[in-house]
Amino acid sequence: MNVSWLTIENERGSRSLTWDEVISIKAFKRDLYAVDRICLIIGLKDGSGVEIDEEMSGWDSLVQKLSEYLPGCRSFGEWFEVVAFPAFQLNMTSIFERVR
Repeated sequence: MNVSWLTIENERGSRSLTWDEVISIKAFKRDLYAVDRICLIIGLKDGSGVEIDEEMSGWDSLVQKLSEYLPGCRSFGEWFEVVAFPAFQLNMTSIFERVR
């Protein structure tokens, strides 16, 4: 998977990772005052993490296929409403933990 971003300071970044590197995924919401933004934090074997959100390119296809890429990952239908409601709450939800 390739993740690319643009910061508020107009700095570009990117990171490539393999599915074997992924040890956990947590879904949550950021309260942006007038709206919420659904996010995933992807924990990696090296102790780092990558955060992605629903405004990023490729989000829809990724969240629909995560359970195919990572056996045991909860499907989008299983976690979306838990994270989305109630509004303006963090609703941190573990959707994948690799068995070691």
